[in-house]
Formats: sequence, structure tokens, C-alpha cells
Amino acid sequence: MSEISGLTVRTTGAVRQYVDAKADPLRAARELKVDAILDGTLQVAGNRARVNLNLLQTSSGASLWTHVFDLGLSEIFEVEDEIALQVARQLRLHLDRIQRANVARHSTTNPEAYEHHLKGLYNNETPYMTRAGRGAIEAAIVRFRKATELDAYYAQAWAQLAVCYNELIVFHRANVVEEARGAPDAPTPWIRNCRSC
Repeated sequence: MSEISGLTVRTTGAVRQYVDAKADPLRAARELKVDAILDGTLQVAGNRARVNLNLLQTSSGASLWTHVFDLGLSEIFEVEDEIALQVARQLRLHLDRIQRANVARHSTTNPEAYEHHLKGLYNNETPYMTRAGRGAIEAAIVRFRKATELDAYYAQAWAQLAVCYNELIVFHRANVVEEARGAPDAPTPWIRNCRSC
């Protein structure tokens, strides 16, 4: 959704403190200084998932849109597209042809690689985007490596892997040369063929 002009999406690090099930979404919205907040739950059983969403207007607390998605995990990309389009519609944002294409563009078509990428981002992102603990960075590296093993052309996962190694060097004075040698090599034509370029 961050590619939609007129819409500012807060980072995972900024909203992480509100992950607790007891957190009040409207309080979070006021503290984050946003006009609306997308609240929801995710339940997973086997290869099926249920996503319950509620788009709330911060000023009034009114529900602008609610929806329940029951889906197979392989359908996650289509559901993300639908959520982004519905949120834009409910917020009365006009999407031109290019923005609609950007919403539908995915960096990978592999749901498992995507899941590892998201979990890596969650491990590594802090409110200040840097200085995550060494353990969190190393956990993120494991996730990003797995994502690149599952989809060798997943440019965002490769980029995040580089960010993690950089954070280990800069903030933890780590010598990562030997560890980086153990990382898989990026395929030579990865930039030319990457799906997110």
C-alpha cells in the first residue's frame, strides 16, 4: 500500500509496540498521528487462513470498512492486492493506472519466500530502523537467506540481507566475511530479471 500516493503507511517498527492483542487501535492511531488505521487479526490452520479486517477513522472511531477473507495461503498476494484497493477506495484515494499496476506488482511469486522475507523484516526492524540487537539481526539473516534460497531472483530479500550484514559490521563491529562467504551467491542476471525492478 505504500506505493499509493496520498497514503502514508507506517513502518513495522513504528507499529510493533501495538501488536499486543489488548492494544487499542484508536489510541495507536492517535499516537501514530494517522487519519485511519487498519486493525485486524490473522488465524492460520494448516494451509488455510482467515483475515479479519476493520478500517477505522481515527477522529470518530467509525468503521469505514470491514471484511473477512478466508483463503489458502497460496492466495496471499491476491488478498493483499484486494486489501490495498479496498482501503484506497474507502479512503477515497484515486488510483491511476500506474498506481494500480504497482499495487498488483509483487517481488516474488513464492508465498513461502515472501513469508520468510516478512518474518526477517519483523526480526530486524526497530523504531529507529537500525541498532537492532545482534540476535535479531542474525535471526533476520536466517529468514532472508531462506527467502533467497526459495526465490533466487527475490531482489528485496537480497537487499535486506545486505542491510543486515551492514548492521552487524557498523553497529556490532562484527567480522562477517566468513559468514557472508557461506551465503548463497546472487544469480548473475538477478538485477536484469528481478520481478520488483
